[in-house]
Amino acid sequence: MSDIAKNEYIKNSAKYLEGFPTIEDLISHYNEENSNFPGPEITYLSAYFLILNPDHPGYEGELTNLECDTGAHSIHFGTIHTGFIEGEGEVGRVVLIPKEMSEGELRQIMPSIIFDLYRIK
Repeated sequence: MSDIAKNEYIKNSAKYLEGFPTIEDLISHYNEENSNFPGPEITYLSAYFLILNPDHPGYEGELTNLECDTGAHSIHFGTIHTGFIEGEGEVGRVVLIPKEMSEGELRQIMPSIIFDLYRIK
């Protein structure tokens, strides 16, 4: 991977972290929020910033597979412009995952839509 996702995340981390000062604070918030729901408790262990291709026909399916198959929580930020798609731009998301997951595993689940990624935690 390149440093594009890393640089974008570092430059705009306050927006991507929904106003929380650190990724640990954001994860703690979502872990606490999840503890209020019935069912098994979810504790997020991994976090990535992803630059995704929203125009790919597999976009919704691959994102849904990530969320359903792993229990990941995708925090939607919106359109960003990092040079992969001219004009409309790409989608930037922070994804919280309730297990340790490598970049390779993430790419296997979402092989067609990831332009770049950065492991935050």
